[in-house]
Amino acid sequence: MNTWADLISWLNITDQDIQEILPKKDQNAKDYADHSQSSDSARRAILKLYSYESPLYKAINLANQTRDPQHIATLGPFSKLLSCAVRFPPQTNVDIQK
Repeated sequence: MNTWADLISWLNITDQDIQEILPKKDQNAKDYADHSQSSDSARRAILKLYSYESPLYKAINLANQTRDPQHIATLGPFSKLLSCAVRFPPQTNVDIQK
């Protein structure tokens, strides 16, 4: 069973992990993201935090549904990382799907 204590990995997310999560363009202008063990751990923490259906989950969904621009400054950065974590999931998720 997952608990909030499982999110201790959230405290270890570095700026380098964030840079690896955000997409880049290759020479063909195709998006890709780097994967390292720590950035994949960060992706898992981001997905787990959202999936707990906490107030964060409700706030992001409401802001998205109503397209409320006042929440961009506070929820926007996490929403961007969440979007990137879904688009470029942890490598273990990709390997399992093969």
